[in-house]
Amino acid sequence: MPNPKISIEELERKFSDPDVPESDLVPYLDFDRDASGAFAPSVVPNPDLVERAEEQRGVMDWANSLARTRRHLRFNRRLNTGVNLPVLVSEGDSWFQFPVFLEDVIDCMGDDYLIWSVDAAGDTLQNMVIDNPEYLDALDTQRDRVRAFLFSGAGNDIVGEDRDGVPVIEKIVRDFSPGQPPEFYVDTSAFDAQIAFIDGAYREVFNAVAADFPTLPIVIHGYDYSLPGGQPGDNRHPKWADQDEWLGAPLRKKGIVDFDLQCAIVRVMVDRLNSLQKSLAGGNNPAGAFANVHHVDVRGLLQTDEWADELHPTNRGYRKVARLFAETVRQALPIA
Repeated sequence: MPNPKISIEELERKFSDPDVPESDLVPYLDFDRDASGAFAPSVVPNPDLVERAEEQRGVMDWANSLARTRRHLRFNRRLNTGVNLPVLVSEGDSWFQFPVFLEDVIDCMGDDYLIWSVDAAGDTLQNMVIDNPEYLDALDTQRDRVRAFLFSGAGNDIVGEDRDGVPVIEKIVRDFSPGQPPEFYVDTSAFDAQIAFIDGAYREVFNAVAADFPTLPIVIHGYDYSLPGGQPGDNRHPKWADQDEWLGAPLRKKGIVDFDLQCAIVRVMVDRLNSLQKSLAGGNNPAGAFANVHHVDVRGLLQTDEWADELHPTNRGYRKVARLFAETVRQALPIA
């Protein structure tokens, strides 16, 4: 039986209702490709099945807002009915909140924890830490219950778009030069500046949390080695983006067309980010600067067929990442 056409109000009610399976929402949702970006899928109503769907096209936060409401209602319902699980607070990007179409890290951890989520697809460190910080208010709402803080950020700041809509990778990677190693391409002042910004943003978060929650564990990650798209045999065809939109095409624009070299450059970038994180995460790295910060190293975890696009795991891939997160959280939690 075909799905009936519904009003935008009915869709928003269903979207916000944790009792409605997300699979029931899928036919009523679509993607605004023009408004989507790296780590920022723009989920919108499907105009074929939703009346006045055009009102929400181009509105990036429409799905993020409804997905957050859905999570908050589920959290409160479970808490109020006596579900006795550790309470976590999460702030992050689309690895923590990919509305409906992928089961992200927070979705996969939801059966074992009560997670107060203020995550949003498309969030950058600039937004989460400087322009619109929400994490301290989120922690404050769960002050008497929170056991750990999960934080996912920096992906957008390396392979996203700048405020002018230009891919960051075009600014931080050098043009192709024959015979040069992968490290050559990101040995740039622009990449150094981006890493320095990420370092400063992390430190601001860690210091702010420690000032108000001095013993609270903070758990972070540095992503896996993404696979640039567009090469022969690439079977990924995401609805929300071109196959090579965020890595493959920008690298080819720099004259870097060899797939192995593209992958090697991405590895150098991801390794640089993870090295920075490990230098900060003293919770499970002896030389780390912050004793309560714990690093989840997911590099090399995902197989080729566990990438839904150039930047996001498949559901199976997210489950693998979530298992590593859960293991790190268990190790980080103080004994009650």
